[in-house]
Amino acid sequence: MKKFILAFVTAFAALTVTAGAEGLYRFENSLDSEEGAGLAAPATTVTNTLGNGGAAVYDGGALKLDGAYGLRLGSVGPCYEVSAKVTLTSSGGTSTLFFKNMGDSNSQKWLGVIFQNGVPNVWSHDGSAFRWAALESKAENCVGKTVEIKYVENMGSAELYVDGVPAASGAVVPGGGDLYLGSTYWSADALSAAVDDLAVLDRSFEHFGGFPSVLTGDIDLSAAGEGIEWTSDHPEVLSPEGKVTRPAEDTAVTLTGTQKKGPLGEDIVRTFDLEVLKAAQKVNDEVVLSYIFDETTAGVVEDRSGNGNHGALFGGKVGPAFDGVDDYVEMPRGLLADLDEFTIVMRLRNEIAQTNHFTFCFGSGTNEYFFLNTSRPGTNTLRLALTRNGYSKESDIASLPGLRDGETAALAITVSGTEAKMYKDGVPVAAGSLDFSPSGLGDTADNWLAKSPYNDPYFKGEIYEFTIYPRALSEGEIRDMHYSGAEEKGWISGAEIDGNTLTVSLNRFCMVSAVFFDNGGSVTYSTTAKVSDDDLTAVFTLPEGEISNVELAACDPGRGVITDRLAAAAYGGVAAYSAYDGSLKLTNTTDSDLNVTVMAAGYNSGALTGINAVTEAVPAGSYVVVEDPSKEGGRLLVWYSLSSLRPVTRQTDSAAGL
Repeated sequence: MKKFILAFVTAFAALTVTAGAEGLYRFENSLDSEEGAGLAAPATTVTNTLGNGGAAVYDGGALKLDGAYGLRLGSVGPCYEVSAKVTLTSSGGTSTLFFKNMGDSNSQKWLGVIFQNGVPNVWSHDGSAFRWAALESKAENCVGKTVEIKYVENMGSAELYVDGVPAASGAVVPGGGDLYLGSTYWSADALSAAVDDLAVLDRSFEHFGGFPSVLTGDIDLSAAGEGIEWTSDHPEVLSPEGKVTRPAEDTAVTLTGTQKKGPLGEDIVRTFDLEVLKAAQKVNDEVVLSYIFDETTAGVVEDRSGNGNHGALFGGKVGPAFDGVDDYVEMPRGLLADLDEFTIVMRLRNEIAQTNHFTFCFGSGTNEYFFLNTSRPGTNTLRLALTRNGYSKESDIASLPGLRDGETAALAITVSGTEAKMYKDGVPVAAGSLDFSPSGLGDTADNWLAKSPYNDPYFKGEIYEFTIYPRALSEGEIRDMHYSGAEEKGWISGAEIDGNTLTVSLNRFCMVSAVFFDNGGSVTYSTTAKVSDDDLTAVFTLPEGEISNVELAACDPGRGVITDRLAAAAYGGVAAYSAYDGSLKLTNTTDSDLNVTVMAAGYNSGALTGINAVTEAVPAGSYVVVEDPSKEGGRLLVWYSLSSLRPVTRQTDSAAGL
């Protein structure tokens, strides 16, 4: 399918009109449709689908199906209606009345209007690991009865009627495909029944709700389908070939579409008044796009970078809230195509955890995409994934845990070639290699916020900011952008390690994240705790294995803004904490007195400029507070003794509060 509107392809996919199936079939004494009713010749739209020698039989002005053959009726789009009078003659097992094939026998993406032990219902399959789902049917057994079965589908919303009475409704796998009568493409579950008055109607243009009020991308009207004529009050914007091109300046446009329906219905005319925003232009080299979600123009989230990469709002959303039903943003195509390195920064609140919510997705269909998921079902991971060969071939990096219900977080993703890093609230939580650079996906057309290329639920919560930088920001840059003003520092008042338990004391209610590192400086585990209102403490269980230090971050849960950070180290019975007030707390958790050496190394342009060491006697089961010797950008190490040369914390930049 061609791309219709840069920022609105999902909505306008409803306009894909594949007229081959439309027709009215009486079955008086042949397969021919009623004269003049079909939009394509019956000989090309009706064929035998089963290869077992079945032949059409006409009995009493109806088509008799005996389980030996079926008919291919042609193609339908994602909005259509199909109905027939059916006299069911067999009640056993599953038999297929209508079947829509949206893939092939390997991809298993299909929809069926079936009889299950004589009861009509709707089944659909999303193509993933042979998982199919059924709607809840209220219909009765139809064996031996003549009933009218009507099925109506509109962009994944399905309704089933029996003799005009609603029998089932719900969501199905959306999409266009080949429509069959009485059989499936795998030559099984064929129908034994008499069928009469078969009608197939295209409802695409009729069901389409209209353009958003503002267009942020070029339009290719030829993708709206065959048989639709377009006119505009601005011929300089609408070309004779049916393309609407973004002009040099913002322009108000009226588009009129007329679909010729023929004998089965009257012509459908739709008029759309819209504002076409001027063409994108690169004026800011520092930022690709930046959405803040305080939009004042209906239907558009403005690109604050000045580059004109505006996003289109769907579902009627206003502000940062996404309802989890149909709210999403479509971004311009090909945003990452030329970026071998980039950074994505977003602030959001995750309302529902343990779902397949996609925060962002850049891709083309269900085989090629790059996405971030905030809380995977079962694993509860914050997961970044990339593929160009479907879900089974995804390469990813992930961090435990993902976002909890109602948790607000600042997330950052950096990509440099195939290397990716993930940050939560300014703290690195995961890093790894992807199979290829996301730029290898090329000119991606399906670039969304809050929406998945699969039939996953939409993201529910708030997205306050989404920004793309055309380079990989450093750890320091990401850390600094998530801090609030210095006057808000000091939420963490201290921390204690007792056995395998880390207890963090705070001055007020907040969220606290803990990231644990091994002696090599790699992240081994990360987690977040909500502080108790009663005692203002957060308790963490230390992960198994050797831990060199843990970095703590206090976060304002209402805004997702870091207000305080503290670095803690634990090794061999000594715990050391470096805080913002320039002090260093050394705790001896053993039953022996220890001499602990704190060493700070000064650097200038990568060259060692001096060493400052302080040795403190720390009694058993007690602690001392000393002045942090690492100042002016020095690097802090804590040792048992100068001779042991065993660090208890990795090198950290204490000048930045670590």
